[in-house]
Amino acid sequence: MKRRLQYIAAVFLVAMSIYGIDRWIRNDADSPSTLASTATRVRPSTCFECHNDIATKYAAAPHNSTLRRGDDPEVIAALAGKSAILNDHRHSFVERGGQLFAGHSAMPTDRRVDWVFGSGHHAMTPVAIDVDPDGHPRLTQFNASLLADGELGATPGLGVTVGQRDPAQTIAGLPPTHGKISDPAETRRCFGCHVSGLPQIDGRIDLNNLIANIDCNRCHPGATAHAQSGGVAGLTLDWANLTPLEAINRCGECHRRADEFTPDELGPDVLHLVRFAPVGMAMSRCFVRSQTTEMATSDPRFARFDCVTCHDPHAPASTNAAHYNKTCFACHDFGKGGKASVALQGPGPHPGQRMTSGCTAAGAESSCVSCHMPKKESGEGLFFTDHWIRVHRR
Repeated sequence: MKRRLQYIAAVFLVAMSIYGIDRWIRNDADSPSTLASTATRVRPSTCFECHNDIATKYAAAPHNSTLRRGDDPEVIAALAGKSAILNDHRHSFVERGGQLFAGHSAMPTDRRVDWVFGSGHHAMTPVAIDVDPDGHPRLTQFNASLLADGELGATPGLGVTVGQRDPAQTIAGLPPTHGKISDPAETRRCFGCHVSGLPQIDGRIDLNNLIANIDCNRCHPGATAHAQSGGVAGLTLDWANLTPLEAINRCGECHRRADEFTPDELGPDVLHLVRFAPVGMAMSRCFVRSQTTEMATSDPRFARFDCVTCHDPHAPASTNAAHYNKTCFACHDFGKGGKASVALQGPGPHPGQRMTSGCTAAGAESSCVSCHMPKKESGEGLFFTDHWIRVHRR
């Protein structure tokens, strides 16, 4: 009971500290006004001239394929001919005349797929575009998305599962719909997290001239001046100068931040939090302790713990457990008496192997993340690595 109360208190303190953070981290580089400016952007091919190794890796990174047009041949090949029954209705996709259309068994007409969000690592969500009475673009997220296994499933975040009504049917008697209609503001936010440039005309987003996917400019403001100066001019935003919390909140502009949730929503049993890696990271004791003055100044190994400690932002995430173990062992040293834990012989499921005072359940050859950062279902049939690093209840 005492340990549980201490745990609850720790979570509460973390939540309160997060809520006290200045919102400056909503950097201008991601504001609608800056995204709207596409005239002074450096071409990624220019960056390639000096950063060949980074650019080559990035070609395969999920962030490089966050948005595609509905008539993209690869999109059509992936979705055309697929169908599934959700909420007692059949959802299907068909190609006609080089265009992709979404069908709904209870709807009289199909709708054209204009864009597809997502790299496919977890899902690809087709959307249609129309305009509101004032001429502002708005999107409709179709109920069915293509999941990583190659099959159609419920679109993440819409709460559509077998046996449930369509998202718009929150009131009995409403007719079925193709999907969720977003207002212009939400439409701009959705596109804003999947593009590197979102121009506007008279206050309306210009989808015909957007710059799809996340390129160098999006994460490295000042890249144009940097390139034009031959690398002499520094970048406007230097990630190395951000604190770890500022850095994960920067990623959280699209992957969500903890300060966007209420304390009640930041519980370890809230399933959908697993989708938002920066939120889990901010709630982790590993992360919180690494930010303290004592830890950060007494040992350089503790001076930095953020998203890029484990992930190369220019490459697909590693699937090698040894890669992540190496990061864990930098603090939780199994064989060298590290600062955070001291190697010892102790009880556990692997007798005779070296353990640490911080982890008595596994040997040094085990995968740390399988126990402390397991993959969990978000409640939508999708699985994500839980970045709230802790001892998980089985």
